[in-house]
Amino acid sequence: MTRTNPITRTGGTPSGAARPHVVVHARVVAALRILLAAAMLVATVRSYLDAATDWVANGYPDRLTLDLNFAAYFTIQSNTAGAIVLLIGAAVLLRRRLPEPGWLTTLRLVVLVDMTITGIVYNLLLRGVAVHGGGNGPDWPSEIHHVVAPLLIIVDWVLAPGRGRVPWSRLWLTLIHPLAWAAVTLVRGPLVYDQTQDRQSWYPYPFLDPALSDSGYASVWLYVVGIALGFAAISALSILVTRVRRRAPEPPAAG
Repeated sequence: MTRTNPITRTGGTPSGAARPHVVVHARVVAALRILLAAAMLVATVRSYLDAATDWVANGYPDRLTLDLNFAAYFTIQSNTAGAIVLLIGAAVLLRRRLPEPGWLTTLRLVVLVDMTITGIVYNLLLRGVAVHGGGNGPDWPSEIHHVVAPLLIIVDWVLAPGRGRVPWSRLWLTLIHPLAWAAVTLVRGPLVYDQTQDRQSWYPYPFLDPALSDSGYASVWLYVVGIALGFAAISALSILVTRVRRRAPEPPAAG
C-alpha cells in the first residue's frame, strides 16, 4: 500500500498539487520552530556568558570543571537538545516531508518530556532558590528555559502537523536520558570540588545534595524516584495524545 504525503494529498485539486493552506501551515510552524530554537540557544549562550564572567571576576582556577558543571545542568541539556530537534523538525516541514519520520517523532517525544519536567521541577522546587553555577545575569534566559520553551514545545506537540501515532513501547526511551543523568550526577557529585562554595562536592540542584537534608540520601532518592515517575507519567500522557487526538488518518510512526 502506498503511503500518501498529506501535503500532496489533493482532495479535488489537480494531481500532485499541494493544498495551499497545508503548505502555509507547515511553513508557519517551521518558522516558529526556528524562532523558538534560536531563543533557547541565545538564552543558553547568555547564561553561560553570565556564569563565565563571574568565574573570571572571582579568579576561579579550574575553568574546565566549571564548564563541565554548566553542561551538567539538566536544564542546559534539555534546552540544547530541544533546540536541535526543533531545527530538524523545521527542516522536515520546509522539505514538505509529511508525515514526519518515526525517528523524528521519537526525538520530539523525548524532548517534550524532558522540557515539560524541566518546567515543572523548576517552578515547583527551584524558583527563587540559589543554584551555584556563578553569574548574576538577567531573569529572561531562565524564563525562556523554564517557562516559555516548555509551554511552546507542548503546544507544538499537540498542534503541529505530521506527527504520527506513537506506540506505547516508545515510553521507555524517554526515561534513558533522565535516569542516566541522575546516575552520573550522583556519582560525580562527591568527586567534584565546588570552587564557588569552597567545599568538596557539587550538585547542580539542591534537592540532589544529601548534605542539605537531615535524611541524607534517603531524601535524594525520594526526589529521584518521584521525578522518574513524573517522567513516565508525562511520557504516557504525551503518547496518549497521539492515539486519541488525530487530525487525519496517519500511519503509525515507524523507525
